[in-house]
Amino acid sequence: PPEVKPLERRQAGAGLLAQILVSKYQDHQPLYRQEQIFKRHGINLPRRLMCGWVAGATELLMPLYEELKRE
Repeated sequence: PPEVKPLERRQAGAGLLAQILVSKYQDHQPLYRQEQIFKRHGINLPRRLMCGWVAGATELLMPLYEELKRE
């Protein structure tokens, strides 16, 4: 099946978004450190780009957050 891309007009797949979000919020890795880690592996993912992805993912997750808060 084709890869799931949760954010419209964005190239990030669900797996990459999950990796960035978990690293940022669970592992406390700021985006500038993640940028350096990706760069060591030969992947160019600028912070500005990841920041936009995090903002987009946050919008997608807001209904879930609101429902959890309500319960």
